[in-house]
Amino acid sequence: MDTTSNSYALVIADAIFQRVSAMTFFTNFNRKAGNWRMRIQPQDVPYLGVYFVKETTKPDGDADAGDIRFDHLVTIGFSVIIKNNDATQAEQKLDAAFWTIINGLLRDNTLTNTWKTNLPDNTRIESWPSYNRVHHWGAMGLNNEMPIAELQFEMQATYRSNFAPIITDDLTHIHIETVPLADDGTVPVAAEVQRIISEYDIPIAQRKASTNGKDS
Repeated sequence: MDTTSNSYALVIADAIFQRVSAMTFFTNFNRKAGNWRMRIQPQDVPYLGVYFVKETTKPDGDADAGDIRFDHLVTIGFSVIIKNNDATQAEQKLDAAFWTIINGLLRDNTLTNTWKTNLPDNTRIESWPSYNRVHHWGAMGLNNEMPIAELQFEMQATYRSNFAPIITDDLTHIHIETVPLADDGTVPVAAEVQRIISEYDIPIAQRKASTNGKDS
C-alpha cells in the first residue's frame, strides 16, 4: 500500500492494524481489518478488528491562500471480543487489551515520530488528540448461546496534506530583448537598431502532486 493509489488515512489505518495484530497479547485472536459492520460469528471469538471509521478535514491556514491544504482528523476503530465466562475477569481482560493497544501504539517511534516514520512515503501523524472506549455485554450465535464481552475503542489521529497544482507548461526559458523606442514611440526594426538580448534558463524542481506534512 502506498499513497500513489491509497489515501494517507488508509495507510495510517493499515499501519495501525499491522502493529496491533502483531502484539503478543492477540496471538490467539482472529484478526481482521476492513468493514466494521462485518458480522462476527461464535467461531471468530476471540476476535480483534481494526477499522477505518471516518475522516474529517478543515483548511490548513486560510482556505483561499496558496496551494490547497488540509488538516485531517482520522478515526480508527478497534473491536476486541472475548467469551464472557466471568464478568469481572472479562472486564479485566478487555481493559488489558485496551492497555496493550494504547501503550503499543503510542510508544512506537516508527509510528509516532513526526519527522521520520517507516510508513509508506514517510506518512506522518502529527498528534493523537483523543480516544474513547466502552465495554459492551451480550451474546451471539443462533440461539444466543455464547455470552460475550466487547471492547469498542476509537482513537483519533491528525495529519496534514497539501495539493500543489500539476503544472504541465512550466516556464523554463525567458528571452528578453532591450531596444530604445523610436521618436514616434514605435519599436524600430532589428536592421535599424541593435538589440540587447538576454536569455535565462530556469530549472524546475520536481514536486509531488500531494504531500503529507508541512515539510514535504
